[in-house]
Amino acid sequence: MRRNDLIIAVKKLVQAINDSEIVTALELHPQRDISEPSIILGALKKYSNIIKDFNDSEKQVIQIMNLSDLDDPNIWGELVMFGKSPTAHDVLFQMNNRLRNTVEFLPKFMELIKQDSYRISHEKNTTAKYFGEKELLTVILPEVDREFSKPIRITEMIESINLFYDSICILENTTNDLSIISIDSGSDKSFDFLGSAEVIKQTKEIVLSLWDRVVFYREKKLSERIDIIAKSLPVIERINELEVNEKITPEQAEILRRNIFQGASSFIETGSIIPEINNASSFNPRELLAPEQKLLTAPDTIHTLEKVVERKKSDIDNLSDEDVAELKKLLSKSKKNKSGMR
Repeated sequence: MRRNDLIIAVKKLVQAINDSEIVTALELHPQRDISEPSIILGALKKYSNIIKDFNDSEKQVIQIMNLSDLDDPNIWGELVMFGKSPTAHDVLFQMNNRLRNTVEFLPKFMELIKQDSYRISHEKNTTAKYFGEKELLTVILPEVDREFSKPIRITEMIESINLFYDSICILENTTNDLSIISIDSGSDKSFDFLGSAEVIKQTKEIVLSLWDRVVFYREKKLSERIDIIAKSLPVIERINELEVNEKITPEQAEILRRNIFQGASSFIETGSIIPEINNASSFNPRELLAPEQKLLTAPDTIHTLEKVVERKKSDIDNLSDEDVAELKKLLSKSKKNKSGMR
């Protein structure tokens, strides 16, 4: 989980706890009013309804803070039966303690790990005070289990953003002041670029235009898709118009077109995405913008097969002797292929 995802997840969980008033409902008192079971049940239902649409990161924080039981009807019975069940007092006390730890201490810890990029994107006063008219562009490099980015994937993604940004700066007759202010990683890697608000806005528009065309031409081969997409971008039309109206020279126009084309190619081939893409379409950007395999470190197939073969048959879903023999055959073939490449 990336740092920014963690901070946002904690904020949403704390908000859910506060909005449901579940801490107050579960507070221990020497004497409990007869109406309190209904108050507890009402708070539990409200909390459960709030978290039902939580994403994977938010659910992971719930699990880490040991609050998963709060969505379990069996635990609800224990909490509501306070005073009538031998174990109810302990369950209520433990749950109340976990909730208080989450609400009181977790946000303080999040303050310790916040980066400047988070403050810029979520705390506008900080942006104006320290960075003036600047905006943030976050680019994410999705990664799957045991497939990590090669250095060239990272450098090509950075170069693609710089090409977009630099081209817009030329069109707007301004200086390229783009910088990388933070890098984060978890299940994915992310890079936060800081630049002029207007240029960042137009850079995002280029990326979103790319995404629209990736979806539209998703059935075509990658090389053909990139060529069509790059040539149909609105920024290319703008460059063409400026050339026709003699506001830029043909040489300048050609350089700008090449930069946009190269940036588009690299952005698509690296499988880069920006958070705004998720709000632009119902399609999954991780699937349609999957990176080229040559830019990833592939899993060690031989090592994986060896581990499977060495395991007991009962541990691999009762594979037959024929299945095990086939796995050994694949292992032998993989070793020969790897030996032949040396």
